[in-house]
Amino acid sequence: MRRWRAGTPPGFVFAAKGSRYLTHMKRLLDPEPGLVRYFEPVSLLRHKLAVVVYFNNDVGGHAVHDARDLIAMLPEVVRMDDAAGAAARQ
Repeated sequence: MRRWRAGTPPGFVFAAKGSRYLTHMKRLLDPEPGLVRYFEPVSLLRHKLAVVVYFNNDVGGHAVHDARDLIAMLPEVVRMDDAAGAAARQ
């Protein structure tokens, strides 16, 4: 990840796909250990990480509630709104 970050031009940002394990296998139940494991390497992208996209497999109709819980557990830098994110990248 460090090489990816260093090897890209200024202004280049990455989009990362969130862990399928969390959404499809764990069905968003107890996501914290998986989030920690996922963001250890991904966080090395630092300011070049623009977005993490999660595809939700809504089995059971609990996706909205569970997704809110998941979002609350994300590292603060990932949860920034557009204004805060833009300021952090400057």
